[in-house]
Amino acid sequence: MNVEVQAVGDGAHAEKAVSGAEQRHQPANRGPRMAGDAAETGERFQVAMSFADEDRSFVREVVDAPRADSVRVFYDADLEVELWGRDLAQYLDSVYRSRSDFVVVFIFRDYVAKKWTRHEFRSALAGAIMAKREYVLPARFDETEVPGLPPTARHVDLRLHDAGPVRRNDQAQACLDRINHVGLR
Repeated sequence: MNVEVQAVGDGAHAEKAVSGAEQRHQPANRGPRMAGDAAETGERFQVAMSFADEDRSFVREVVDAPRADSVRVFYDADLEVELWGRDLAQYLDSVYRSRSDFVVVFIFRDYVAKKWTRHEFRSALAGAIMAKREYVLPARFDETEVPGLPPTARHVDLRLHDAGPVRRNDQAQACLDRINHVGLR
């Protein structure tokens, strides 16, 4: 099976683009949207990944398994060209709030410290309210408290597995199992 993976991390790429534009004092107006824009067409994802950039190498490997099983995953590094020049606050809100069936949140101390991951998480919480079902799927590297996430929410504990491919495969399989469980494929 084939998978489109498109995930968004902590906005490290977005932050660089935003700070670069601020340094050059570029106007906020980026022109009209073009027909076929992903934001305009409302492309849907089965899973969106939300993570701090420090966890990117781990998440990248997790994303590869669903891709091989035809799961549409939102992963920012796959969309660098498409995201260039976009209003990321709007685009990411749309992806995490209404255009994904699930959001996997990779929780580590860096996750709550970054403005883009906080934005992604707030959007995912709004999506959870609209979905009226489990929508935010936490995966923990540590016990960092995430404002808005109940401490009783079931999570995948990434510390329980040995480091390396086994841990990544377990997380990837958990994503696939959840998608299959609710019949989204």
